[in-house]
Amino acid sequence: MGSRVSFNLPDGTTGMLNSGSTLTYSTPFSGNRKVNLTGEAWLEVHHDEMHPFEITSGSSKVKVLGTKFNISAYPTENYVEVVLEEGKVEYLNREASIDVDMFPQERLVFQEGQISKSVTDVEKYNSWTEGKLVFRGDQMSEVARRIERWYNVKVELSDKQLEKYTFRATFIDDSLEDVLRFLSMTSPIKYTVIPSTLLNDGTYEKEKAIIHLRKI
Repeated sequence: MGSRVSFNLPDGTTGMLNSGSTLTYSTPFSGNRKVNLTGEAWLEVHHDEMHPFEITSGSSKVKVLGTKFNISAYPTENYVEVVLEEGKVEYLNREASIDVDMFPQERLVFQEGQISKSVTDVEKYNSWTEGKLVFRGDQMSEVARRIERWYNVKVELSDKQLEKYTFRATFIDDSLEDVLRFLSMTSPIKYTVIPSTLLNDGTYEKEKAIIHLRKI
């Protein structure tokens, strides 16, 4: 949690795992390029027409020959998101009987049995691999979710009205306090940070940031 890890697979495929993610596969791998993902990964898949690359997460599967794409499939978030930079991928979902082709600069989201696809700015979705936390008109609920994963903290929104605010910003190597301070300068919010505390069972409770609506 709170870290980003690069990896190299036996077939020459490279990529990165975002915070709280796992990637598993069986060996031998090169002739059977199938992996399972929990969380978020950026992959640059080595081209091999004879052996398609398959990445599975729950009931979702992405099949490719050689391409660059980002996939986010955290179980707690109840949706799958695929963003394609180059090449072509095929998205399949066995439960919903969905089979969709994707092309460069497209973003696909599968949620509650429904699928949507749109043209997007790929940089926003792969910037985390370069240590950048980027928001491009994201709602506060999305901002809070990504801050939680980035800093391995708990973010609590104390007022439902906060969800209507959107943010545009790019952070590089900024602390949690710096990010929260900037957000409070550009919108009517204030925040409280509660440090990590030691519990009776010997474990630590996560650091928490509570975001409040500032009265104008």
